[in-house]
Amino acid sequence: MALDDFFVPQRAVYGLRRSPRLWGIYRDEIMENFQVDSKGEKRKFHLRALQSEPNLWRVLAIFDESQILGGLVMTYVDDICICSSHSILEAIKEKFQEI
Repeated sequence: MALDDFFVPQRAVYGLRRSPRLWGIYRDEIMENFQVDSKGEKRKFHLRALQSEPNLWRVLAIFDESQILGGLVMTYVDDICICSSHSILEAIKEKFQEI
């Protein structure tokens, strides 16, 4: 390798300014399609980001028009905080681990 050789990254590289944003877009696309089956609750849940705070996600029952809140998920780059009942929390955690 010569001193004047350089490399052009073809995708996001951790540590570059754009990397957290590109990761966030990818993460959010995946989370929008989550379907979480909570055994303790006997129903399925999905995640919906708040419009006022896109890093805060509501955990809502699928096919439930009442929109009862089953929990909250907060994201920041690659950090995730889940606040919910134990059964829903475990189901969401397992879903993240699958992905």
